[in-house]
Amino acid sequence: MSRFRALLRWDVTVQWRQGLYFAAAFVVAIWAVLLPQLPPAAREEILPYALFMDISVIGFYFMAGVLFLEKNDGVLAALVVTPLRRGEYLLSKVVSMTLLALVASSAVVLLVHGWRLNWGLLLLGVAINAWVMILLGFWLASRYAGISDFLVPSLVYMAPSQLPALVYFGVSHAWFLYLIPTQPAMVLLEAAFRPVPAWQLLYAVSYGLLACAVIAWLAVRAYERFVVRST
Repeated sequence: MSRFRALLRWDVTVQWRQGLYFAAAFVVAIWAVLLPQLPPAAREEILPYALFMDISVIGFYFMAGVLFLEKNDGVLAALVVTPLRRGEYLLSKVVSMTLLALVASSAVVLLVHGWRLNWGLLLLGVAINAWVMILLGFWLASRYAGISDFLVPSLVYMAPSQLPALVYFGVSHAWFLYLIPTQPAMVLLEAAFRPVPAWQLLYAVSYGLLACAVIAWLAVRAYERFVVRST
């Protein structure tokens, strides 16, 4: 546990130095300025999806960026020969970046909407979406040598992750959209601001946790195959 705490402190420090916190603060400031300019009804409609989209993009690309920096700086090569367990590296990244997502999302909500919402559902939705997208970013980025090779393939995975917007805005309720791993997070974020059917909440919690478990398993396998064996 002490080893993990030390790794977590190190990840938070490195992410601060790399400007991830400043980038998140910049996004918060943009939404805090833009959303209040909208009519109240439009603002309340867009806010849940704005949170969903930002968490997805930030988690996915921040994780990839950190991974490539650690590859180039030789950090991963050094970690492989330490007693660090495979899951500890990934868990530290997920926890540190999820905390950042929770803080940033909470700041946007407080500045734009206020206190009156279901905070439990909001934080759970943020955490599930961050977990899935951070580990998806690692799973994909671990296959590439640099960010330039990663960018085009990343769009193939990023675009489908945003399809829950079709359900949220009422464009489509096709059953297959509920198979997308980010759909549970979108349901939870919506439910934080307004009531949703009970079956959707049950689906969001159960399928969201399942998605987290599956992507964690895939990320650990990718770490073993593309980081450990290639070092």
